[in-house]
Amino acid sequence: MGEANPTARVKFEVESEDLEHLQGYARELGCVDTRVIKAEDLYYKEGIRRKCEYPNCASYGNTFQCPPYTPRKDYMRQCIPDSFEYGIFGVLYAPEDVVSTPADGNIMESFYNAGLWSGKVNKIVGKIESKAHELGYYKAMGFNCGPCTCCGMWTKKWYEDLMTEGGAGVCPVIRGQTCKSHRRARPSAEPAGVDMVEFIRDAGLASEYLIFPENASDCVPECPYYAFVLVG
Repeated sequence: MGEANPTARVKFEVESEDLEHLQGYARELGCVDTRVIKAEDLYYKEGIRRKCEYPNCASYGNTFQCPPYTPRKDYMRQCIPDSFEYGIFGVLYAPEDVVSTPADGNIMESFYNAGLWSGKVNKIVGKIESKAHELGYYKAMGFNCGPCTCCGMWTKKWYEDLMTEGGAGVCPVIRGQTCKSHRRARPSAEPAGVDMVEFIRDAGLASEYLIFPENASDCVPECPYYAFVLVG
């Protein structure tokens, strides 16, 4: 068993070397482009959260990491600048033939693949957040891109159940139980009212195209996913 690296002392000021280290780590985990961003530059809009409600997303009300359980825009707009100065932002790209609707029109397959990519990003976010903790940033907090899939949501079986009269399974936390993945489960920023799409566009971080799984494969070149971790 190798020698473990000691955890750094708690840091109350962000060091530039640590931000560079976290950027490099994000690239090692698969992020194509990474940036250090200022928390004060994020955009907050109530309409972003409303997209989870109208039309009603399949995850709405079924997981504690989605509305109506996630913090609202006004809370986040006050909380983030008050507690964080910087964040690490990484972008990954799913091939268009993975998340787009196939020629046979089987949209369930594309949603399933989108859920797989969301789960992949969630793992990357958790690792970057843990690395920030190791560096001494005790407040580090990550956000996923897409719904939480830790309980098996967005799988083929979950969607099949959703389409039946029995409905789909819901998050254990909503049922009064403890989340078995509480160290990994993270919400995306949009349900909390953070407009990541506009921020990504203005920062030149990703494709200018807006991609949803219901798009045909010949409509879009690629689908960007983001990993976002507030550092300190």
